[in-house]
Amino acid sequence: MTRITLTPDEQARMKAALPLWQAVQARFEARFGDVEAARLRGALGAVLETGFEPWAE
Repeated sequence: MTRITLTPDEQARMKAALPLWQAVQARFEARFGDVEAARLRGALGAVLETGFEPWAE
C-alpha cells in the first residue's frame, strides 16, 4: 500500500476543491440517475479489482 502526505498548501487545495467535486457528483447523479451512477461505480470498481494496470505497462 502506498501512502502519500499532503503539504499544508495541498491540504488547503483539497479542502477548497471538495465542495466543487461534490456539486459535480450531485449534478451527474441527478442527470444520470442514482441507480445508474451506483452501477457505473460498481463496474469501475470491478475493473480495478481485476488487477489490470494499463499505466504500468
